[in-house]
Amino acid sequence: MGPGYLNLSKISHANLVREGGEGANTVTDSSIHKKITSSPTYKTHPDIIVRGNLDNLEHGFFDLVPRDFATARNVNIIKNKYSTKDATTLKGKLAEFSTDLENRMLLAIVTFAGGFITAMLGFIGLPFAIGPLPVAEPIKITIGVIMSMAFLFSIVGIPVYKSEQHGLCNFNTPEFLLSRKDKKAFTRAEFVSVPRAVTERLDPCHLVYVHNLHAIFTNDEDILDTLDFSELRQAYDNYADLFVFLSANEEAISHTLYHDYREELRRRGTRLSDEIAAVNTLIKKHKESRTELARAQHEITQDMLDADALRAMPLVSPEKAHITANRTAVDGDSGTC
Repeated sequence: MGPGYLNLSKISHANLVREGGEGANTVTDSSIHKKITSSPTYKTHPDIIVRGNLDNLEHGFFDLVPRDFATARNVNIIKNKYSTKDATTLKGKLAEFSTDLENRMLLAIVTFAGGFITAMLGFIGLPFAIGPLPVAEPIKITIGVIMSMAFLFSIVGIPVYKSEQHGLCNFNTPEFLLSRKDKKAFTRAEFVSVPRAVTERLDPCHLVYVHNLHAIFTNDEDILDTLDFSELRQAYDNYADLFVFLSANEEAISHTLYHDYREELRRRGTRLSDEIAAVNTLIKKHKESRTELARAQHEITQDMLDADALRAMPLVSPEKAHITANRTAVDGDSGTC
C-alpha cells in the first residue's frame, strides 16, 4: 500500500457525502475530534430528539416519529381523546359551539362586553380601595386606570389569545380540551426529527412504518386493550434505537460500518413491517368475530322476542288450521253460522 493510498472504508460516511461520494479524490477526515454517542437523548441531541408540540395533534400528527413504542401508544391515546371529544361535557359543548364562525363572533362580543362592564365597575369601585393610600391624587388615578385596563385586557385576552393560532374564540383546541396531565405528557414526549434526506438515506420505508404504526392505534380502545403488543413493541424499539443511533453518529462512523448498520436497519424494518401486518391481521379477525357475535346476539334476541309474541298471541298450526277450515265448511252446509 503506497503512501498516497486513501482507505475510503475508514473515512466517515458523512465526510464522503460532503466531499462528493465514494469516488471523491480528496477527503478531509476529522473523526479524531468526534465521539460515538451510545444513547442519544433530548439533552445530548436536541436536533434529533425533540419534544411534542400540541399543534401536532391538529397538523402533521402521522408524521411524528415516536422515540419508542411506549411513547407511540401514549401519544395516540391522547390524540384519540382530543379527536373524540365528549360533547356531553361543558368543554365539549363549548368546543362544538365554537366550531362555527358566527358562534365564535358571538362569544367574542359577549366576552368583550362582559369584560368591559366588569372593568368599569371595578374602575368605579377602585377609588374606595386606593383612597386611603398615602400617595398623591394623580398617582392614585394612574393606578386605578392601569388596574382597570389590566383587568379588562385579561378578560378580553381569552378570545384574543385564541385568535392568534386557532381563530377568534375557537375553543376546539388541544389547549382547551385536554387535561393538564395529558398536555404535560404530550409536550414531554420525545420524537425523532431528522432531515428527509437523512431519512431517505437510512431507510426509504421509514415513514411508511411510522404511518402504519399510527394507523393501528386509530382502532377502538376496547380492541387494542385485548391485543398483545410485546412482539411489535420489541420490533419497533429495536428499529428506532438503531435509527436514532445512526442519525446521531453518522458523521463519526466509517463508510463501511455505516453501510453494515444500514443493512441491519433495513432488516429490522422488514421485521417491524411483518409485526405491524401481524397485528393488523389480529385486529381484522377481532372485528370479524365481534361482527359475528353481534349478529348472533341479534338473532338470539329476535328469537326471544318471537317466542314472547307467540306466548302472548299463539298461532294455529297449519294442520289444526286445515281441520278447523273443514269443520267450518261442514257447519256451513248444515246452515249454521
